[in-house]
Amino acid sequence: RSINLFGWLEWIVKNNLPLNFCESEEARRYTKLDPICVETLCWSLHKVARTAEAKLAAEMPDQFWLIIDRWTHGSDHYLTVFGCYMVGSTPSYSLLAMAPLLNKPGDDHSAETHRVFLQEMLRMDYGKDIGKCAFIVGDNCSVKRRLAGLLHVPLVGCASHRLNLAMEGILEESYQDLGSVQALVIKLRSLNQAAKLRLKMSLRPVIRQEIRWSSTFMMLDRNLKLL
Repeated sequence: RSINLFGWLEWIVKNNLPLNFCESEEARRYTKLDPICVETLCWSLHKVARTAEAKLAAEMPDQFWLIIDRWTHGSDHYLTVFGCYMVGSTPSYSLLAMAPLLNKPGDDHSAETHRVFLQEMLRMDYGKDIGKCAFIVGDNCSVKRRLAGLLHVPLVGCASHRLNLAMEGILEESYQDLGSVQALVIKLRSLNQAAKLRLKMSLRPVIRQEIRWSSTFMMLDRNLKLL
């Protein structure tokens, strides 16, 4: 039974399939795995998560540091937290949580909400005290700086973010030129122009995005290839 459950879990999780895939008639027809219901699958996922948390809690020392990042999908905003500590002489970077930050109508994206989330997650899932966190690692935004202040720990700013901020300063004098290229790329991505471009080549225009730090280079590089 355990091997059968593992087979369904591995198949669905690794291929990013919907949880009710296990109840699909086609999936059941073309697999050698014994059929299970979605309730059993969810129960198994919950048990695996709790077992993984217990293992991490046992190996995680009282003092640690945290790497924090954010990810948005549609209207859902997720906070990702990695716990960092030494296991013997080897550094460990374990995923502790990836969950929506807003769960109640009165919640917001403030630094205090981040602090409460971290405090409750560490206490309830791992039996750890947020006060034992030595420092946090994250991007150099105002929320992270305020969060570090609330926790009374240093903020180690993301090196990639600092590099991007430095490059923005260097490229500031070329702002108008970059804007002209961006306007051209947006036109090339329109329905009519994109259809014409497909007749010439398989490459597609790449648009510059503020949150994609490498997108400025990618936009210019692709634009040169399209010429």
